[in-house]
Amino acid sequence: MAAWAASSYRLSETRWLYGQAGLLYMGNSDVLQVIQNNWAVFANAGIKFEPWQNIQLKAQLDMHSAFYDSNIEFLGDVIQLTFGTSYIINPKHQIDFAVVEDILSETSPDVNFNISWWVGFDV
Repeated sequence: MAAWAASSYRLSETRWLYGQAGLLYMGNSDVLQVIQNNWAVFANAGIKFEPWQNIQLKAQLDMHSAFYDSNIEFLGDVIQLTFGTSYIINPKHQIDFAVVEDILSETSPDVNFNISWWVGFDV
């Protein structure tokens, strides 16, 4: 179960700031139950810039606290920085490209390359 607060702020016609922070409760697991933390905090903050119509440039910082109480660095707190762009094909379709880098070394993959296609539906 998770609870969080999110907000965004429009700086200008082409620039936005956004962020969220929250608390996550995880039930007991059968895996590493002895060292599992039941509670974790998470947050992110970012900026979005639209230099041209249909193109958005983004930078985002993400973090979450450790899910396990361990001296193993890989199981510790995570901080990642994402740089990406979105191409808005039309109001219902968008393609995102991103590169994610770990800021807190050894706690997440060194670098990720992401491509996603967003599809909106009429409701």
